[in-house]
Amino acid sequence: MSDTKWHFMENNKPQGPVSENEIIALMQEQRISDLSLVWSPDLEDWMPLCDVENFNRDRIAILHQDVKNALGFKKRKNDRKTVDQRLIGHNRQVFFVGKTHSISSQGALIEVDSTLLFPNDPLILHIEQKVLLAASVKQKLFRRGTLRATSKTQYIVGFDTELNLKNLKIKTA
Repeated sequence: MSDTKWHFMENNKPQGPVSENEIIALMQEQRISDLSLVWSPDLEDWMPLCDVENFNRDRIAILHQDVKNALGFKKRKNDRKTVDQRLIGHNRQVFFVGKTHSISSQGALIEVDSTLLFPNDPLILHIEQKVLLAASVKQKLFRRGTLRATSKTQYIVGFDTELNLKNLKIKTA
C-alpha cells in the first residue's frame, strides 16, 4: 500500500484526506462505490473509483489474499461459498441470464447479461432451477469498457430473507 492520501466525494462534498486502507474500508461499508469520485495529488482531476488503478478490483482481490496487506479489510459477517451456477431472473421490467459467482446466507455476487439493473432494484432470482429468491441490487460493479448494453455486468445482491446454506443443494466451484 502506498502512503498516498486520498479524497473522496460523499453527498457531493469532498472528504479526506484518508489512506488507501480507509478507501477500501469505505468501499466495504458501501459508503462509496465504483462510480464515486476520488482524488489524490497524483491525479490531474477527480476520477471515478473504478478508473483508478490503485482500486482496481483485481488488485484489491490480490491484496485481500495477502495477509500482510489485509489491514484495511474487514472479515465478512457471513461465510461465502464460491459457486458457478447458472441463473435467470428479472427486476419486473427486464429479464436476464447469467451466473452466480459466490453466495452467502445474506447475498451473492452475480454476473448477468444486462447493464440495466440499479441499486435498490427488487429482483427475483432463479438459481440452477432449484432456488427461487427475492433479492435487491446492493451495488453495481463497473469495470473499464463494460458500459455497453450487451456487456456482462457484475452486481452484489442482498437476499430479502436469510438463506440456509447448509440445506442448499448448490455445487461449489
